[in-house]
Amino acid sequence: MNIREMLEKIESDTFVPRAAKSAETRGRDREEPEDDLRPAYQRDRDRIIHSKAFRRLKHKTQVFFAPEATTTARGSRTCSR
Repeated sequence: MNIREMLEKIESDTFVPRAAKSAETRGRDREEPEDDLRPAYQRDRDRIIHSKAFRRLKHKTQVFFAPEATTTARGSRTCSR
């Protein structure tokens, strides 16, 4: 049993029944050989993470935490700064 098969077994043992599992993919548009180390979804993830387009997003996306929201007389929520 290689590493990919061990990871796929862990997926099947731990994921909920309705989860998408690497071993049960519908395949690819272009045929490619199975990797001994990484399951199909992990290869897809690595392709996205290491793509030039994804790297261009570095430091572009920001998350702002809303300050404490207050309720107005009409009951709508507004953020105060």
